[in-house]
Amino acid sequence: MVHTDAELADLVARDLEMHLRDLETNGPPFAVALWVDEGVDSETPTYGVSIGADADLAGLRAAPAFRGITDDQWRSWPSSERWNSGNWAHIAEDFLSTDTDEALDPLRDIIGIEDLDLAHEECDLGWPCSCQTDAARRWLNIGVAALRRATVPGEVLVFPEGPDLTCPQRAVAMLRTVDPGRFHATFPAWRKLADAVRDDGPSDELLAACDLDLDDVTSTSAELRRALTVADAR
Repeated sequence: MVHTDAELADLVARDLEMHLRDLETNGPPFAVALWVDEGVDSETPTYGVSIGADADLAGLRAAPAFRGITDDQWRSWPSSERWNSGNWAHIAEDFLSTDTDEALDPLRDIIGIEDLDLAHEECDLGWPCSCQTDAARRWLNIGVAALRRATVPGEVLVFPEGPDLTCPQRAVAMLRTVDPGRFHATFPAWRKLADAVRDDGPSDELLAACDLDLDDVTSTSAELRRALTVADAR
């Protein structure tokens, strides 16, 4: 049986809700990220769930490398290691049921035929980005639709995540499931960066907050253009 993309999103959302219902975390989570790997370089397309909880990050926060970072920077800088889901205790955990996994196999086969290779040589660095094949784009969009359908307990930030995303790309992905008002309240650096770029130029601190550098500003790089798009999200 071949399922529509909407039906596949319903199945993924159902499995995600069931997984989160039974999950135990070390303290209340601040974020839930759906790992959406579209199968770059012939890898198998997968979905996984990552859970961010500050209690799990206490050791990392206290590490010497981060002692010079203020609590506000730790919480709200887009480039903060707090928002790197690879640092979380629960990372890209499998949660799909057997029937959902099997329902997704026809789309996996199509992605394999298209042979996705994200070189990003000429790319808009969105999410999905302009390098994506049609089937890979469907995989990402099904993940987003599943997040929008799923009921996630608690006041957590819920967003899709993927492999090798730049800081602006991760912001684009977040804005697909997070209200822009809440997004910018959580990450004020994007609008501060945009204001500075359009005025006298951003400080080193603002560039670091958004994981950019002066070359991005002087060359108006693709990363900077995407960052300005993020800042303008309403």
